[in-house]
Amino acid sequence: MATKTYIGLSLGTDNSVIAIINKEHGAEVIANEDGEHKTPTYIAFSGDEEYHGSQAKHQLVCNAESTLQGFVGMLGTEYSAELAAAHQGYARVEDGPRGAEFVVATESGEVRLTAHEATVR
Repeated sequence: MATKTYIGLSLGTDNSVIAIINKEHGAEVIANEDGEHKTPTYIAFSGDEEYHGSQAKHQLVCNAESTLQGFVGMLGTEYSAELAAAHQGYARVEDGPRGAEFVVATESGEVRLTAHEATVR
């Protein structure tokens, strides 16, 4: 008889967690590549490189204008001046052709991502 595997994903505004139900029917949190059980929900661009998680969060110190954070909270929302102001100091939020979009300048040109696109990266 095949064993079923259950996977749980908690996609948070600041951090995300992945867990499975183990053979003993207990929850087991999966560690990320850094050995941490929580992964920061951030994306950052530096030059033409794209960073996720802890590496992206570290970019806040010297590269905040190219760092996306808070995109999970933007899911399903429309662009507004208040939304753009809430992200001031980080990647710019503009009213684009697909609604609210994060805008980041890279060496290859401009990257525009909706909250949905950022979430599924």
